[in-house]
Amino acid sequence: MKIKCRDCKVLLIDSKTGEGNYRVFRDIEVKYDDYLNPEFYWGDYYIVCTNCGRKVKLDVLKKLGVEVDVDDW
Repeated sequence: MKIKCRDCKVLLIDSKTGEGNYRVFRDIEVKYDDYLNPEFYWGDYYIVCTNCGRKVKLDVLKKLGVEVDVDDW
């Protein structure tokens, strides 16, 4: 299966050849309490197009049946 970026039409993932033109991104929110101790809240994973910066949720790709290994990044 081939996944292309909707904005710039660059090939993001080709599951047959294993090519990938993306980076894995994860939302992280940092909140501080009264004593400036940070608390981290981990968000969703995204893949980001290296050409235009468009983000696609990893959950959407999993629904399509495309596997992305986030541990490689």
